[in-house]
Amino acid sequence: MFGNKYLFVLFLNLFVSIVLLLTMYVYCLVTYSFHWLYVVLMFYGVLVTPYLALGLVHAHQYRPEADKGYRPTVSIIMPCYNEGAAIADAISAVLSLDYPKDKMELVVVDDGSTDNTPSVVAELLEKSNGAFRFLRMEKNMKKRHAMAYGIEHAIGELIVSIDSDAIVESSALVNLVQPFTDPDVYCVSGNAIVSNEYKQKSNTFLARLQKVWYTDGFCIRKGAESLFGIVLCCSGVLSAFRKDKVRQILPNWLTETFRGRKCLSGEDAQLTTWMLKLGGKSVFQSNAIVYTEAPVTMKAFIKQQLRWGRGSFYSMMAAFKIFLKKSAVAKLFFYSTFITSVFSPVVLFLSLLALMMVNGVSPLFVFIAGYLLVGYVSALTCKMLVPYFTNKDLFYRTILFILMIPLSILYFYSWITIYREKTWGTR
Repeated sequence: MFGNKYLFVLFLNLFVSIVLLLTMYVYCLVTYSFHWLYVVLMFYGVLVTPYLALGLVHAHQYRPEADKGYRPTVSIIMPCYNEGAAIADAISAVLSLDYPKDKMELVVVDDGSTDNTPSVVAELLEKSNGAFRFLRMEKNMKKRHAMAYGIEHAIGELIVSIDSDAIVESSALVNLVQPFTDPDVYCVSGNAIVSNEYKQKSNTFLARLQKVWYTDGFCIRKGAESLFGIVLCCSGVLSAFRKDKVRQILPNWLTETFRGRKCLSGEDAQLTTWMLKLGGKSVFQSNAIVYTEAPVTMKAFIKQQLRWGRGSFYSMMAAFKIFLKKSAVAKLFFYSTFITSVFSPVVLFLSLLALMMVNGVSPLFVFIAGYLLVGYVSALTCKMLVPYFTNKDLFYRTILFILMIPLSILYFYSWITIYREKTWGTR
């Protein structure tokens, strides 16, 4: 697919990123009053940037598994809660999948919805002549319990999790199951693409930022992780798991606690962690495509990020001990990811605060300028690696780097308030 010239460009981007960072920090050292913080930030930048750039190199090497003709029996679990406006389209898309109907079942689990979701699903069930199963829980128990309820009734060899507001491509399931020809693969993540740009009212500036964010998180990050068989989160929007392995850990996953409190979010990341703990591999299939709609209001976006921040923090902490038993390469990749994920928000927050305290706002503009330059280099690489990444997306991917500064504060807040929550948020 990509020739050697592309690999050369990736390494060139790595070199340019490091040079830009060094130039920025040297400029600050020469221009402004010396402070030990500059040395700390330079060390961190030079340490983290190669890791991020090499992730792009690994993503370049990634390839999805081709169709080998493998068609196992599959149970698709669609948990839902108050999705009356979107669930009919989601169900219709699943029923239209290009997959042998005698080897596929859809199980819709209503988690105590209070809107018209049950009636919408019941009507569709009747119109489709019972083409899927509809299970209802007596009260809202959160997504984890709804998934478990569906798994208990599943008959397929594989369990597929799909969001009740997501639209799958017709070939998604065929592509999603192909990695399971390797008996060491326990779970597979599909590729989520933000669909807001296809709907005029929801194609906001915030949604466009999230489109490139999803692209980076799936095609770049999960693509790199997949090479090592350690995709850290098989997203609930579309993922598949071996049923016999899931049932081994189901009681533990269902009753997980963190600091004495029951875990109600981060269910997809934690399910992936349990699969890794069993000794299996988790991989990514970029050609198993599902479309999802991103939040369009700042309030909904912040709520989502707080939930993701708390869930990812816990799952990373839970996986920390697991990787002590993995191979040296897997250890290096995971702990590099851990350091980057955990310390980046702290470093960014301290950078903003300390730079202004030491030398006013002037060096802050230098910091942001350097950040934008590195962001643009990264955006160019994304465009080269991802077929559906447009020229317009270059702009949004560059701006996203700046958005990560206030988001780092939001993530930091989600971590330090994780113990105060009476319950963990859900979808």
